[in-house]
Formats: sequence, structure tokens, C-alpha cells
Amino acid sequence: DYNSMTDFMLWYWHLTGDRRGLEVAQQWGDAVVQRYAQPFGHREGAGTCAALLELYKDTLDERYLKVADDLARHLISTQKDDGSFPQWENYAPWLERYCELTGSEQGKAALVRWANAYYNGYGDSFSDYKVGGELNILSYAYLYSGDLKYLARGQWLADSMVASVYRGEDELLRGLMLAGQTSLSGYGIQRLPHLLYA
Repeated sequence: DYNSMTDFMLWYWHLTGDRRGLEVAQQWGDAVVQRYAQPFGHREGAGTCAALLELYKDTLDERYLKVADDLARHLISTQKDDGSFPQWENYAPWLERYCELTGSEQGKAALVRWANAYYNGYGDSFSDYKVGGELNILSYAYLYSGDLKYLARGQWLADSMVASVYRGEDELLRGLMLAGQTSLSGYGIQRLPHLLYA
């Protein structure tokens, strides 16, 4: 589930009551379980793990949780000594979902190490874009560690995002967040509620 479309199917079901969203999500989950041979990492593993965790929460089908757990453990095993990850593992919210659902101490420790890597300048390849995509990791690191430095960095990122909003004369651009000047700035916006939650 490279682009976490399963989340959208589940949101559709939750928002409309149309069970077709759930059914399609389950078809995807069943196909993953059927074809799953070994864990895989990076962006692809993150998206699949995050989606399976959400699907498990809606169905309580242990098969989805079993594969998600295997993926999460594999992804955690790829974390570098400095706490960073080798590619774009923060593509999808797999680690905070995994920690919330399972209470994994290993997962929480990995998340705090990852937040430290982001704090020090590089958490994964997403760090290069400077669009606040790490707000989720920083927020949960505060929740798990109690260290206010994560909230302070998150606030600084949120302030940077707001400061980059175009306020000029061009009506087409007015209100556009210019941080990173890429389409990826939506990740920071999507993850801002994590900071508010923390």
C-alpha cells in the first residue's frame, strides 16, 4: 500500500457509513496477508505497516496485526546507530500507530531515538525538505519521554510553517504554505494535530 490508500478507504467508511470502503480495505489486507513472505522496509514497509494497523483496529483480524508487527519489528531493526532511518520511513505514521496499539517499549525507544536524530538534523530522507514532516515523531517522543525539547522543536517547526504562508497580492497563492516549496508541505499540515495533542 505504497500511498496508504487503505486509510482513505477506511476514512470513507467511517465518514459515510458505506461498508464498501471497509470491504475494499479488507480485500487489500487479505491480499497482503496472502502474498506476504518476508518483511520489507523503507517507504513501502512504512505505508503497508501503517495501513495494516488501521485495518486491524477496525476489524480485529489478528492476521493483519501479525504482519504489521513483523513489518514494524523489521523497520525498527533498520534504524541506524544515530537514530535515523536509511530512507523515507516517516512516509506513513507506522511507528506511532504501532506504539499506541501495542505499547511496545522497543518501539517507543526507537521513536525517541528517531526524534533525537531529527532534532540533530537528519531523521530520514524527509529531513531534506524542511516541511515539518517530523512533527509526529517529535510529538510522540515528548509523550514517551517527557522531554520538553521535542515540543520546543515542534513549536519552532510549526512557527516556521506558519511564517512561510504567502500573504502577498497574488490571490492564487494567498494562504499557500511555501515551506520547502514542494507538494510535500501537506505532511507538516497533516501532522500538526500531533503537536497539539502532545
